[in-house]
Amino acid sequence: DLLAEKLPRCTHFYMSYIVAQCSIHLLNLTRYVNIMQYWFRRGFADPLSARAMSEPEDQDYYGIGARSARWSIVMVMGLVFGQLNPLIWTCVVVYFLICRLAYGYLLVFAETRKPDLGGVFWVYQLRHLQMGTVIYITTMAGWLELEAQNKWCFRIAMSSIIY
Repeated sequence: DLLAEKLPRCTHFYMSYIVAQCSIHLLNLTRYVNIMQYWFRRGFADPLSARAMSEPEDQDYYGIGARSARWSIVMVMGLVFGQLNPLIWTCVVVYFLICRLAYGYLLVFAETRKPDLGGVFWVYQLRHLQMGTVIYITTMAGWLELEAQNKWCFRIAMSSIIY
């Protein structure tokens, strides 16, 4: 009941969040953090040493795992809230197109090479998406319980969680 009552009213917040994240990914194309680190360290060291100290990127935010987690969260937002507000699906598609553009350039041409872990983060992304489907089923079943004329719609929807 709680998810079905509260989450549909939050769809505009999550849509705004996704749009704001698009601007962050475009801002990452400038690599502003590395430039600021370089400018700061250039005052204390020669330019080549300052460049070496400003690389690699902070792995806690710019690492593959952190990016994968953010991408999974946005995908789950699109899954859960897209049924309630279909405009979110458009925002999610634009978000992933911008990510493809930004990181297609950054990973190949600008950032330091990162080790390939053999799909570890891919597996975690799929797990997070599967957890998101449980949230989606619970939200939609609760919504059906509130809005449908009979309770069989709710029971059938909740039975899909077993699958």
